[in-house]
Amino acid sequence: DKTTILVCSKCGILAVYDRNRDRYYCPVCGEKANIARLTVSYAFKLLIQELTSLLVVPHLLLKEIA
Repeated sequence: DKTTILVCSKCGILAVYDRNRDRYYCPVCGEKANIARLTVSYAFKLLIQELTSLLVVPHLLLKEIA
């Protein structure tokens, strides 16, 4: 049930894939954002996507793991 999501480490929003440029970017911060890779359950990813479709945008707070 694990899946990998890409999150902007600056604002905490899910990154978007651009097929034309073959890269991920943050829809809020643009291409200059630092994109982090997280492993979460698929149900959590789906919850974030469904909330975003209802215009309730959750921001994920990231911290560094030593």
